[in-house]
Amino acid sequence: MVQTDPHASKTVVAGTSNALLFRSVDNGETWSPLRFPLELRATLHALVIDPRVPGVYLAGVSAESGGHSGLLRSTDSGATWQEAPALRNEQVRAIAVFRGSSQVLLAGTEHGVFLSRDGAATWKRVSPADDRELQPVVSVAFDPNDSNTFYAGTPHLPWKTTDGGATWSSIHSGMIDDSDVFSVLVDRNRRQRVYASACSGIYRSLNGGGTWTRLNEAKGASFRTYTIVQDPQYENVLLAGTTNGMIRSRDGGTTWEKLAPYETRSISFDMRRLGRIFIATGGAGILRSEDNGNTWKKVNVGFCNRQLTPLAAASDGGIYTSTIYDPADGGLFRLAPGDGEWSKLPLDSETFGEPVIRLMPVSRQKLYAATSSGLFLSRDSGKTWKPLAGPRTGSHLTGLLAPPWLRGRILVSAASGLYAGNESAGVRTRVRLPAAAGEFRILAALDSPWIAAIAGPEVWLSSDGENWAACARPPGVAEVTGIVQTSARRLVESTSSGVRISDDMGKSWRPAGSVLEGDTVQAICRHPLQTSRLFAARYGVVYESTDGGVSWSQISAGDWPVASVKQLIVTSAPPERLVVLSRQQGVFVIALAGGAR
Repeated sequence: MVQTDPHASKTVVAGTSNALLFRSVDNGETWSPLRFPLELRATLHALVIDPRVPGVYLAGVSAESGGHSGLLRSTDSGATWQEAPALRNEQVRAIAVFRGSSQVLLAGTEHGVFLSRDGAATWKRVSPADDRELQPVVSVAFDPNDSNTFYAGTPHLPWKTTDGGATWSSIHSGMIDDSDVFSVLVDRNRRQRVYASACSGIYRSLNGGGTWTRLNEAKGASFRTYTIVQDPQYENVLLAGTTNGMIRSRDGGTTWEKLAPYETRSISFDMRRLGRIFIATGGAGILRSEDNGNTWKKVNVGFCNRQLTPLAAASDGGIYTSTIYDPADGGLFRLAPGDGEWSKLPLDSETFGEPVIRLMPVSRQKLYAATSSGLFLSRDSGKTWKPLAGPRTGSHLTGLLAPPWLRGRILVSAASGLYAGNESAGVRTRVRLPAAAGEFRILAALDSPWIAAIAGPEVWLSSDGENWAACARPPGVAEVTGIVQTSARRLVESTSSGVRISDDMGKSWRPAGSVLEGDTVQAICRHPLQTSRLFAARYGVVYESTDGGVSWSQISAGDWPVASVKQLIVTSAPPERLVVLSRQQGVFVIALAGGAR
């Protein structure tokens, strides 16, 4: 979702479904993460900027786990957030601010409608607690002139009250049964003209919701409409976001035209510059129009909510990754040595048929790729691909490795085990292990000739890809998240209980005993040339060790925006950079000479 800030010039705030917040102070050209207490731990349903009081942001969230649902309010433009105690553990799905007073608020929740008349300090349930038809409430809207008249949308039908919630009326005459009412819009000048966007389309009422008429959709758009808004200049101009694009009506909803092909979830007007519109989409991120929606520009620099595959480094220092479940704007990407922006590899979207889960560059030209069920090879920097024979159908692939010292040998981890092979014969031979093992999730290249395979708390080592030996399990470790080699006999692991060190190639382990002890260390990597220089991440904070993992010091800045780290990798080409793959926040870079960006 996206909201322009009417009190701050050029300022726009955007939120993702997994509660990541971003702010732009240059009309969306660039974005910076805005720290939010429940990021990556809750679902963000509503984001509202108070139209009358500067600095006040409201967010409605829900989560399966306790303590992560409710309404949060900021009075300093998102720098800090406070929970509304009365709505603690309520799954807040919608928020509305009364036009006449910012003190009057509505919250639609899993258990009905709540009303506040003191700026969110206190709340009162104003819908019947025992009426299951009025639960959950997924949209709310005030009458623009009467704070006692408001509307509520549920996954079944809409409701209305004219006495502050003392009594409610079901207002669904003319609406298809079981219409999920995603939003309600009351005309700012003609209060009896009301619109509803629903899974079954767009509806208009000319008598305050007494009866509804389903409106004809735009050609090429879909019935399922997430939001509908009114143009700030022209009251008969409406914009609506649907599954198949954003649409516009110039005649109060009678006819519609399609403006953009993107799945549109949220629409916001810039009140400081009429004609400028922002939309939040399902796959293309944030887009901006400067001409009332006739043309659009993607404005996503710094804004990221993509699921990215593990990073892979090429011999020339280039870094590769790919997106998962991003059909609109995803693909395979390369970060060239020294560059600050990713380049997208030219690729036919039908090449793989399913998301790429691993990329493995052998050289600038030669790349391997794995989907969950197939293997592919490119010899022209990813322009064209051909399939390779892989494990039999049904083996869900999880990892891919092709160390140069194995001379063309390819290793694949799958739910059914480890597999080995090469380009000509394919990767179909299952590796026989001397003992039962769990499901392998990580394959790692150590120093030649060693490679490692990780399955939960287990680490297996091999010098040829065929013969494997299990390392000892470190006591008290539930999961190993990464492993590096610092000398001929020393291994260092990142685990769910801290850092563990072995001086006998995994036969025994000891705690590093550092600041990382006792906590989950999410990732670890080694400098490609300085073998005793390591980097590790704990809960998003990045640390460095110069003595092979014995002692650690923090190197990420105090305002470092990353909440959770998935992988670390040091580029082999100058300038030296630590590349940090976050969990759905994107990729960040720490210049090892100092400074983070």
